[in-house]
Amino acid sequence: MLVEQVGFYEVVASGQTELVAVNVDQRESDVTPMQANGLTRWRDLSPGASQAGGGNVALMETPPTELWPWILALLVVVVFVESWVGNWHLRVRRGIAT
Repeated sequence: MLVEQVGFYEVVASGQTELVAVNVDQRESDVTPMQANGLTRWRDLSPGASQAGGGNVALMETPPTELWPWILALLVVVVFVESWVGNWHLRVRRGIAT
């Protein structure tokens, strides 16, 4: 349910009635423009901002490294090693000379 005004509302659903109070925090509804120095201080508090306070800082982010190619390569190596060890183990048991 979306309401447009603050106040008390009576909600009726499934034969039950409930009284609901709708209040808006005044700090959230204040839409006056922020002062320039307040905006600058707010930007300086953001993560990655320069601690020395030196002007605009351009951050370069590295793209995330995908793990699936590494995991796939590791699984291929494990499969080949397991196959080789299994064949070597069976040759010893069967008495086949290497």
